[in-house]
Amino acid sequence: MPILRLLIHNRYTMKKLLPGLNLIYACMMLTGILQTGGCTHEKSTREDATKSQQGTVVALPGMPADAQPATVSIRDLNFWVEGDNFYVVGVVDDRGSKWSRVWVKLQVSDKDGDVLKFEGNEAIMVPTFSDALPPGGRTSFFAGFPLKQFNGTPAKAQVAIAYSVPTEPGAILVVSQFSGVLIMTPKPGESTSTVERGWSLGGFVENPLPQFPCNNLRGELLVYGKDEKLYLSQIVISDGENPTLLMEKPGPLLPGEKRRVGASVMYDHAPRILDSIKIGRVELQPFDARPLKK
Repeated sequence: MPILRLLIHNRYTMKKLLPGLNLIYACMMLTGILQTGGCTHEKSTREDATKSQQGTVVALPGMPADAQPATVSIRDLNFWVEGDNFYVVGVVDDRGSKWSRVWVKLQVSDKDGDVLKFEGNEAIMVPTFSDALPPGGRTSFFAGFPLKQFNGTPAKAQVAIAYSVPTEPGAILVVSQFSGVLIMTPKPGESTSTVERGWSLGGFVENPLPQFPCNNLRGELLVYGKDEKLYLSQIVISDGENPTLLMEKPGPLLPGEKRRVGASVMYDHAPRILDSIKIGRVELQPFDARPLKK
């Protein structure tokens, strides 16, 4: 079992973090940092994004034929080539007046601005992560595309348009006191040096409105580098045999309830570009998971 040292990120005080350290410890057990075997972690985010273009082991639905153009704005859009893949990540802010589920239509171009085809198509439809986006809410997307599937060398990506289908209203969730602890382990062969392995995260999710319970809590972790650019968004789940979003107690998040949660981001399961840039901050966007009605 490796020796583990926790370093508090300078934006937070030990007083704020102490109540959540037990849950953060549990997050480290989940990721295998404090044990030598037994716990199965989800596949590498990079691997999942390349294979299924969704950045998560959670299956995301394809866009229905009756989807309509959506009123959204895109921010924190980032893209880069890494290894044999072209990665795109971004945040979607809803500007409409109804609950919806959103897909974005990406266009990728080369350094001269010429639109490239991916698997013969000039546009790529990518689902966002939230199952139901409230008016004025936000969600995100992250996808990786094999370079060999383009008819040129990608250099830029943009969102040409977004589409959505209506969903039923539900719980609107709020995050508070969300903070991070660096996970440091000894550098191999050097007893006095340490290596940053990732972040353990903790905070509270609240369901403040009286109408709807949150029956299946999930979240999107937005991982920003120290250069303030977004490099990863991934879903964390509170259900199943190997949850990646831990709660202090199981069951639905009832109206008016506030519950402590924990998660982690490990460099081994993030784009390699973050190895040098390093994580600067992580945000959690929670949502209530629900199937898309046909």
